[in-house]
Amino acid sequence: MKAWMELYPEKGLSSETFQAVLLTTSSFVNLVQHLFEDYEFEFVLLGSLQSDKLEKRFSWYRQASGGNYYVSSRQILQTENKIKVLSLVKFRHLDIRHCDISSNEISSFNCND
Repeated sequence: MKAWMELYPEKGLSSETFQAVLLTTSSFVNLVQHLFEDYEFEFVLLGSLQSDKLEKRFSWYRQASGGNYYVSSRQILQTENKIKVLSLVKFRHLDIRHCDISSNEISSFNCND
């Protein structure tokens, strides 16, 4: 990767992206070597080492905040409360129109069946 970047500096990745890819790749190599040598793993599923679930959650935060890339801690807490309420409504088969979710505390909302 370093040789490719040196050959074609004007094409390809920004300096920040290149550094991130280089760090991620070398970290994976070191992790796999460590698991093979020190823990005698027979194989490592690198696809299991990903951040898709975390990225999906932050996508929810951004969408719930009007599509803003930068969300505040308050917006994250409000979105978490909304997600919890919707999950409870979905899995308890409740009608959200009968739920009082005006409180900021998730533990204090009421639903009438």
